[in-house]
Amino acid sequence: MAGTYTLANNTTLTDGNGGNGAVVNLTGKYADSVTNQNIVADDEIFYQGLFSLSTNTNRRANRESSLLLDTNSTGANTITDVAGYVLQMWVFIPFFTNHGVNFNVTNWAGVQAVVADGGTSGTANINTYRVDGNDNNVKGGWQLYVVDLRNTPTGADSNLSVATLGSAGRAPRYVGWTHSTRGFALRRDPLAALDCARFGRMQLNVTGGTNTGILPSDPENSSAANFFQMADYDDYNDGGTPANGSAVDGGYHKFGICEPSLESNGYILRGVWSLGTSATATFFEDYNSAINVRDEFLTYNDFNRIEVRNAASTVNLINTNSALVFRNDVITSQNAAYAPAQTRGNFEMVDNATVAMTGCAWSDMGTFIFQSNATLADTTFRRNDLVTQGGATLTGCAFVDTDSGATESLVSTSTTLGLVTGCSFARTSGTVNAVRISDTISTATTVTWDGNELTGYGTGVTGTGISSTTGGAIKVVTNAVLTISVTNGATIPTVEFTGTGSVDVVASVSVSINVSDVAGVAVSGAQVAVIKTSDRSTLFNNQTNGSGVATFGADPSTPILVRVRKSDTADTPRYIAVETPSNTGATGASVFVTLIEDGLVGL
Repeated sequence: MAGTYTLANNTTLTDGNGGNGAVVNLTGKYADSVTNQNIVADDEIFYQGLFSLSTNTNRRANRESSLLLDTNSTGANTITDVAGYVLQMWVFIPFFTNHGVNFNVTNWAGVQAVVADGGTSGTANINTYRVDGNDNNVKGGWQLYVVDLRNTPTGADSNLSVATLGSAGRAPRYVGWTHSTRGFALRRDPLAALDCARFGRMQLNVTGGTNTGILPSDPENSSAANFFQMADYDDYNDGGTPANGSAVDGGYHKFGICEPSLESNGYILRGVWSLGTSATATFFEDYNSAINVRDEFLTYNDFNRIEVRNAASTVNLINTNSALVFRNDVITSQNAAYAPAQTRGNFEMVDNATVAMTGCAWSDMGTFIFQSNATLADTTFRRNDLVTQGGATLTGCAFVDTDSGATESLVSTSTTLGLVTGCSFARTSGTVNAVRISDTISTATTVTWDGNELTGYGTGVTGTGISSTTGGAIKVVTNAVLTISVTNGATIPTVEFTGTGSVDVVASVSVSINVSDVAGVAVSGAQVAVIKTSDRSTLFNNQTNGSGVATFGADPSTPILVRVRKSDTADTPRYIAVETPSNTGATGASVFVTLIEDGLVGL
């Protein structure tokens, strides 16, 4: 059984099949379009369904054109405007636009999203938002423009109260677009169109799916829910009821929430992907997908997100590659004031479901929040914001150049840091810490830094009462003695700390003494002593186990020697020393000893 997919928290304003009375042109300064040439149910230019609403525009240079939908006429004027809901419009403007001289705010046109109330005058009761267009051709084909109406208008007009628009139950009467044609005349009056317009959160919910017939090479027919099925539902436009979800707009719909991306053979994320809901779990397993997170700069920072809900859900992501697609446009590259948000894309385990990420890569994205039932292996976080471990197990993961807006790459605790093993943290510049221990140390505590590698955080040292290093690899508040035990060849960390306590750093690697007799049979109960060569102090003195092995932790830079005798009783041969290499090395060492009756031979 495949997954089930549902559009949530969205209201359709028009599906493109509205009549002439539902479409109007602005008057006043936006009155250059050919008046009353609105085309009803245009079946030649459409994106969703079989029709769109289109209008003739003026072919002359530097002229304004517009097309607005009257929600009173379509019966959609009862929509509720709540925090987080956005206007979504599929718009077709397939020719050059002009943004005015030196990007002047007064003269700028390009493509603007429009909301109006109480009338269609171009000088009153209107807000406009810059969404596209500069001296270059607007990308051909249909564009999905998304605007949070709570934002301060970034276009040429700002006559409606943003605070009022953001109030519950208060939405604008007219929605649509306006644009300016390019700086020289065309040979004909071209068409421009508005297809589906919606208002809401832009959210797709995923439920259902099983692990009974997972098909990595055939995701469409896999029993597990996955991104392919999700995009197939998002882009369904065949009429009737989709196989894996309920029909919207008569089964003719293209939401743009999980849009198939022809550019990367992947998927475009806009809004919310909810993997599981509070009421229903999902079994979701996906392989080798590419996710493009669109910078919907007129929404808000938490607009794009992937959520995991319901503790009974299972989400397995294998080789997922996700990245923010920065908008290459004059709006953001030269005039950041016109882009109030950067919707980098966040990931959050809302509930403690079973989540596994293997071989994934997340780049230029926002925050990640995990819980204790998550397992991450060989997963890379590159130029993202903060990752919250939440008790998750991280093995072989990489954190590279965490965004400067974050204060650390990973937030952990003194009890869960040991679950971060064999990971790497790299910082090219700045003072962002690799790990912050979030709990204040109030009693003597030891934490393990297990096999983790550091680049760009300074040179750490071992010892008692080490000094604090600003921007160190580990950041902590301690009011007692905190001991950081560096194991398995990990890079010795620098530590930034405050409080009344102190920090000790000790380093050790695993050393194994393998004892056998001349016949190659393991000798259990052999007595093994390890001596520090510099002062002859004893570092370890114990017996081999049933497999003939004694294991202990040693400082990787400390030269040692080993002494072994057959047992710990007085009538056995004396200890015979076995000199080891000058040090055990960053990854530890294995020493092999062969016992004979009168002593030892070989290594």
